[in-house]
This record gives sequence, structure tokens and C-alpha cells, in this order.
Amino acid sequence: MKKFIRTALSSAILCSLIACSNSETNSENTSMLREQHPTKAVMKKDSKDDKDKLPIVKVAALEEYQPYIFLNNNQFVGLEADILHKIGENKGFQVEFVLSTLENAYSELGKKRVDIVAMGAAQDEVNGSVAVPSESYMHSGDCLAQMTNMPSPDWKNARIGIINGENMNGELSQHLKIEESQFMLHANHSVALNALAQGKTNVLFGDCVALRFHSNNGELKDKAFNITEYTNLDLPESATNMVFIISKDEPKLVQTINEGLAELKQSGELDKILQKWATYPK
Repeated sequence: MKKFIRTALSSAILCSLIACSNSETNSENTSMLREQHPTKAVMKKDSKDDKDKLPIVKVAALEEYQPYIFLNNNQFVGLEADILHKIGENKGFQVEFVLSTLENAYSELGKKRVDIVAMGAAQDEVNGSVAVPSESYMHSGDCLAQMTNMPSPDWKNARIGIINGENMNGELSQHLKIEESQFMLHANHSVALNALAQGKTNVLFGDCVALRFHSNNGELKDKAFNITEYTNLDLPESATNMVFIISKDEPKLVQTINEGLAELKQSGELDKILQKWATYPK
């Protein structure tokens, strides 16, 4: 998630790591992945029994952060789910998703209850004391959404929608010279776009891929939104590089995921996944 837990967790993370330094490790299957670099050869066996013998990689995931990761009919689906499943097929491991929250994800990683965090995180959001980022699978900046044909906002009086967890109000207040009282906090991008369509806000800021996904699907697809990348924040490239968060104690897994991403890019499989979930009109 853009601006993923940027300010709230550092002290809690350190405490949990100290308290749990001797906690249980993952299953024997996961240990196999750390010690043995999986190969495509493992996947040549097709039976269910053979698949069940593959090492398991546990992934902390949000219940709802479309299109990156979300629950649908009790199954985790989405952009990041498809990428990880495809890498698993190619590299010889199973993916097991574990429901988590923004607040608990790093703690679960530090306690070795999960190996990866998949929550639509940008590279600059990764806490280096616990984890390392994977290579980037795509770029997604911050976008500004308005209703089509609406005039440019009067920033002094505008009601501005932002998404809970993206923590954009500080940066926007500084760059636009606006007051905290002008921000309206929304639970997710779908709720925020509905508020914009109903005239409850004048403009909306949020992750570009998430805003475009919701504006092109479901009950919102017939609404006339104008969504454009907002470049005035002058964000570094690391703030738009979307990555997986991987335990720093698992260098073999980091290598496996990065090799898997490189293979998906080369084969064109990654482009197909992005086309499915994240490619919409600008």
C-alpha cells in the first residue's frame, strides 16, 4: 500500500523482534526453500501428491486492497496473488496466504510466521531492519481524481479525499498549502470514489492503479472520472516501485522471487497479469 505503515510501527517492530528472537520457525517445507533453490524441474510432476510435497511460502495479505490483493469467495486473488502463484509454479513452491493487517504484517514477518508481505507496498516503505524489497514488478504513482469536466479545484476551499493508510495528508498539506480540516479520510479507494461521485469531496488523491481499477469496475465503471498522475509531489523512483516485502533472514527466497520476476518479465507473463489487473486508460 502506498505510504505503507510509514510512521507507526518502528518501536513495536523492535519490541516484537527482541521478544520473539527464539520463536518457532516456519514449517519444514519452508525451511527447504531457504536451503534449496527451487527449480522448474520440480513442477514437471503433475499429481496432487507431488504438489503437496512442494515447499510452502507463507504470505501475509490484506483482506481488501484491490487490485493488489483481496479475498474473493474465501480465496486470495489479485495482481500480487497471480504473480506469486506464477512464480511458485515456475520455481517449485506453493503459496499459502495468511490474512493479516497493516499493523501486524511486519510483526508476523519478524516472528517468522510469514516469509513475504504482499500488500501493494512501494520500495521506499520497506523497513530494512526486518525485510528487504524484491525487484519491482511495476510502477504506480499517486493520482488525482475528479469528476470529468469539473474545473480545477480551489485548493483553499476544496474538500479533499484521501485513503486510510496512505498517509498523504502531510505531503499534500505542505505542497498545496491546505489545512488538515479539508481532508476527508476514506476506508478504501472504492468508498472514496463513491464520495467523489456524490459530490461529498471535490478531489481525491490515491494510488493510481487502485483508483483506475475501481473506476473501471463494478458500480463505478459508468461514472465519468478523470484520473491523472499527480507529479507535483516530486516523489523519488523508490516511492513508485511496487515490490514484495521479504524477510531479510531468507536470502535464498529473495533470490528465488527476483529470478522468478525476471523470468515473468522475459516470457511476457508479467505483462499479461498487469493487463488483467492494472492496465486502464490514463
